[in-house]
This record gives sequence, C-alpha cells and structure tokens, in this order.
Amino acid sequence: MILGASALALVAGCATSGGGSGTLETGKPGEASEPVAFQWNAAPDATRGTIRAELMDGRDFSGEFLQVTTETRATDLDPYWDVWGGPWYGMADDTAFIRQYTGRVIAQLTGPEGERMRCHFQLADPEAGPQSGGMGDCELSTGERIQDAMLRGQR
Repeated sequence: MILGASALALVAGCATSGGGSGTLETGKPGEASEPVAFQWNAAPDATRGTIRAELMDGRDFSGEFLQVTTETRATDLDPYWDVWGGPWYGMADDTAFIRQYTGRVIAQLTGPEGERMRCHFQLADPEAGPQSGGMGDCELSTGERIQDAMLRGQR
C-alpha cells in the first residue's frame, strides 16, 4: 500500500509536512522497478524532522532528516555517519561535507530486520526548506537504490 502525502498544513511558524515518491531499483536482472512513497514532517524551523518511506513489498522505513545549512555543526552529522561506518560519498571531512551539501537534506532511516536507508535531496529553494520540494536518491543497506526520489510540500 502506498501512502499519500497526508498531513495537516499548519499556521505559519508551525511545523510543515509533505510527501514524495521515488522508484526502487533492485539491480536484480528481470526484477521490475517499484514505486516508493515518502512522507515527512519538519520541526518549526524546517531544518530537522522525521521521514518515512514505504515500499510496495511492505517494507516500511522511518527515521530523521537534517537540512544541511551553513549553521550545521559537524556533531549534527554524527548520527548520519555512525550507522554506515563513515561519511557518505567519500566525504572524509565534515566541514567539506557541510560546505558542499548546504541546501540539501540528508536522511537516515531504519526498516525491518535491521535494514537501513540513507537519502539525500537537493532542495528546490534551500531558504524555503523541504516545503519547496527537492530531488535526490536513496541507498538501502541491501544494495537496492531509490532513483528519482522527490520530496514535495503539502499544498
């Protein structure tokens, strides 16, 4: 079952929310790609929040996201590195990661039987936060990938 982008749009200054979608690519010959549904809720400042991804096969992943800004501290990144045994995409220096990834959202999710998922999205308008929407991709600990992952704000 795929989730719709169901959340309440609250008054200005309050939390924001939205949904999204993507395509699960298993990389296994003969297996078709499958849709993935995302749902997110942000804290009032929109730089942190929770995110959920539901796969067609019934796997459900949930966790937290962080919008990387110039105010992001290296210690803010620790929860996103620790589970995977180090920084993403060869970024060995937290300061370099923050500088390069400002305007992006990174997410760390856990799923059934200890599976993990990590995602990164480039925001359409970083100053507006995830409400502006964004595009990216995700990687599962199983080696599967979610391509063309999209976040969108609640309308």
